[in-house]
Amino acid sequence: MVFKKLMAGTLLASLALSALAPAAAAAEPSANTPAVNAVTRLVNYSANNNDSLSTLITAATCDYFNGAIVDVLATTTNTLFAPRNAAFRKLGQALGLGAAGINSSNVCQVDDVLKIPGALKTILTYHVTTPKIGFAKAKAARGTSIKMLSGEMARVGGQRPYVVRVDTAKVVHKNIRSRNGVMHVINAVMIPPTIEAALAQ
Repeated sequence: MVFKKLMAGTLLASLALSALAPAAAAAEPSANTPAVNAVTRLVNYSANNNDSLSTLITAATCDYFNGAIVDVLATTTNTLFAPRNAAFRKLGQALGLGAAGINSSNVCQVDDVLKIPGALKTILTYHVTTPKIGFAKAKAARGTSIKMLSGEMARVGGQRPYVVRVDTAKVVHKNIRSRNGVMHVINAVMIPPTIEAALAQ
C-alpha cells in the first residue's frame, strides 16, 4: 500500500516535470518511441513486474535529493541501468545488514550505513549516463568505458554474444524504451570507484 502511494506520487511528479521540461528535451516522439518519459517508464515497469524496482524508485525519491535525480531522468536524454530489488538486498547482506539487506525501508539511510556522506547519490548517478545507449550499441562498446552521471567511468564487458555487463552487473532485461531514454535492468548494484576506495579504508 505504501509503495502504491509512492508510485502514484512519483508518477504525478514525473508528469509535472515533463510538462515543465524544455522543448528540446521533450521532442516529438517517433511512431516507434513511447510517449512516456524515463521516470514514468521506470515506475510502470516496476508496477508490472511485482514492484521489482521499488528499492531503486524509493532511493531516487529520497527527500534529501529534492527531486534532483527524478528531474535528470525525466528531462534529459539518458540511459538508466536499473538494479533489481534483489541486487540491493544482496548488497545490504554483504554489508552486514541481515537477510533483508537494503530495501525500500532503509535505502535512504545508506549514507549512514556506509558512513560516507553522499554515498547514495554517487551510487545512483553511477547508474545513469546521459547518452542514449541501446543494447546493440552497448554490445558494440564492450571493452571500453562509458562516463556515468557521477563523473566516473564504468567498464562495459561480456564474453558471450548476447551478454552485456557494466562493471560486474549483467543486463537481464534490455531496451525498455521511453520518450527520452532507454533502461536496462541489471542484476547487481554497481559500486563507483570512489565508494569502493572509501569502503576499503
